[in-house]
Amino acid sequence: MAGLAAALEWALSLGRDRVLVAACDTPFLPNDLARRLEEELRPDAGAALAATPGRLHPACALWRVESLAAVRSEAAAGRGSLRGVAARAAATIVEWPAQAADAFANINTPQDLLLAQARLKEISSC
Repeated sequence: MAGLAAALEWALSLGRDRVLVAACDTPFLPNDLARRLEEELRPDAGAALAATPGRLHPACALWRVESLAAVRSEAAAGRGSLRGVAARAAATIVEWPAQAADAFANINTPQDLLLAQARLKEISSC
């Protein structure tokens, strides 16, 4: 939440109106992430969040700088959930198909890292 607030403040200081965020532990994000989030961001939504069937990926999102007030409010209330601030910002949910679920896979454990390395070898041999 603090990172999102800082990014939105920085974008605002530069006169920008949106910030694309992605989790640093998701190395296989879809190539069309930014384009699809931008295309499906509703005019009344403060953000567009990536999702796969049954799973929301709130750390992979396009945020409008106007959402900064909601981020600050949620943080001030002691709530640090990106899902919560996304709901408050009336976020658009952008669905990728089930087969794209691996594109949002996180690397959190040594086992996850081994699986990602194997996947990378598979991709690079194609």
